[in-house]
Amino acid sequence: MSSGLLSACLFLLLDASGSVDAAEHRLQREATAAALTSPEFLARVEYEGGIAVAVAEFSMGVTTLADWTTIRSPVEAAVLAEMLLTAPRKEDHSTATGEAVLFAVEQMKRAPGCERQVIDVSSDGRVNSGMLLEDAINVARAHGVMVNAIVIEDEPDVLEYYRNAVNGFALPATWDTYAQSLKMKMTLEIANAPRVLEPEFPRVARYDVFGWMGEPVWGFVGIPDAALVAVHPDYYARQRSSEVPGPGGFGTLAAGIVILLGAAWRRK
Repeated sequence: MSSGLLSACLFLLLDASGSVDAAEHRLQREATAAALTSPEFLARVEYEGGIAVAVAEFSMGVTTLADWTTIRSPVEAAVLAEMLLTAPRKEDHSTATGEAVLFAVEQMKRAPGCERQVIDVSSDGRVNSGMLLEDAINVARAHGVMVNAIVIEDEPDVLEYYRNAVNGFALPATWDTYAQSLKMKMTLEIANAPRVLEPEFPRVARYDVFGWMGEPVWGFVGIPDAALVAVHPDYYARQRSSEVPGPGGFGTLAAGIVILLGAAWRRK
């Protein structure tokens, strides 16, 4: 990592629109707090040299839950998690995801110095108010900001909608698998590991994750509608030349991938 720069600035956008009921809203908050304080995530944060995180919820407007917070230790992560668990909810029935992405892009101008800027959208529905998501993504792309999504599939074809819109990747989840999927996704994001490529055959995917760690390579072929995730070409070489954390925590992430793929299979 470049001297003086954090590994990543991660802006989390959580859906607080009317389609998200009170229990689901609580689950999003609690799962995000748990992911930020999990040993696997913090091991990756420490290895990468620190990150900055900001969190907001969106419906028609955007409500900031936590401003930019630098995380290098469990103490800083715990403070951020507590802010998420105690902030009041503000909602209406609209889903202005495009406006939320624009807000996050603007907030990136105030972020600490980071090697990468990533917006992470969590939602269960399409935009029904404000700027189109595709147009907001174009603005983010122009500013060098990657936009990824974790999609709770409560609407038909909503996962495909996000995959077509974002300039990063969109992973499927259910409310039952959301917590594990989110932890895996955030850990991969700060490690700069995943990159989604448009599959030539969208119903056939192969996942080769963390093979460089000496762990078994998890390969799954023929999973219907699974995302095609590839690793940056220089990632293996870069990591093989560096000392990395022990594999125990990342084995949990591999298990998370299995859960995630199981959810994608069950929805068929």
